Formats: sequence, C-alpha cells, structure tokens
Amino acid sequence: MIFYDGDKITLMQQHQIPFFISHCVSTIDELYDFISYHPTDIYIGNELGFSLDKVSNLLHKNNIKVRVIPNMCQTNGFNLPTIKTFFIRPEDISIYSTFVDVFEIAADKNRQ
Repeated sequence: MIFYDGDKITLMQQHQIPFFISHCVSTIDELYDFISYHPTDIYIGNELGFSLDKVSNLLHKNNIKVRVIPNMCQTNGFNLPTIKTFFIRPEDISIYSTFVDVFEIAADKNRQ
C-alpha cells in the first residue's frame, strides 16, 4: 500500500511488485493520474462515487480493481449535508457489486 510517494511507486514498478494507493480518489484528474501508475486497485470516493458505472469501466479497461469503503460518508470537506455525500448502505452492497471489486469496511481501530 502506497500513499503519494513517487520514489516508492517507482521502486515497486521497477521490481514489478503489485501495489495500490491508499488514497481515496475524488476527481477525474486524480483518477487519470493514478491510472498512469498502474496500481492493482484504486479507492473511489467523494464525487466520483456517484459515477461508479463510468469509473469502473475505465478502471477495468486498465486492469485496475475498484475499491470503496461503503460504510463511511465521504466528502471533500465542503460542509455538504450528509444526504449529498457518497455513502453505500450495507444493504445496498449487492447493487454496487456490478461496479466494485473490493468493499472495505471502515471500523474503529480500537475495536475488533
């Protein structure tokens, strides 16, 4: 797992070690930037979460898996009302499984 560290990404690529970036992609510009690194997976969130159909087509064409954290409201900090933030209800995971490859549940690190 790599977070915005160009030197480590280059090292992983040179040694052909699979990796994914532990940053939730929010914009189309960020998405294209991350695709250029050729990771195994990309986290999708915020505004891009509302376009999972298009995003998943693009990533799957590039052999990249779509990851989401379904139980966490995601916003870019614009003080949006919760109703306008990207969030997948646990009971709706099956609906999104067409577009998403990995669902990662966020949990309190102090609890199991």
